[in-house]
Amino acid sequence: MFLDISFMDAVGGVGKSTVAVNLAMSLAIKGLRTGLLDADIYGPSIPLLLKAKDATVRRSSINIKNVCPLTADSNDLLKFISFGHVNPNAGAPGAVNYRKYLVCTITLNRIPRVENLPH
Repeated sequence: MFLDISFMDAVGGVGKSTVAVNLAMSLAIKGLRTGLLDADIYGPSIPLLLKAKDATVRRSSINIKNVCPLTADSNDLLKFISFGHVNPNAGAPGAVNYRKYLVCTITLNRIPRVENLPH
């Protein structure tokens, strides 16, 4: 069985990431393989909400264009990745200000390249 749940809104600070992390963790605690993808390019908060066993982003050994998801420190069934892991300066003062077309390119071209993210 596959279930895809998305949290989207153009407004920041309404709790989307908090709800997503709590839901993902609840599903993993129930024994379900769970994947969480944080595609917030301007202010990724998943790195602050979830601790990884090892926060080093690694390329896939199968396809070097892909990256491997991180494993949650508290539950091996929860795999996740965030733009904040790929670009640790994202959302910080003085960070790169991405133009709209670049945001679309990053979102559409990079998100599907997470190797073995449960789905």
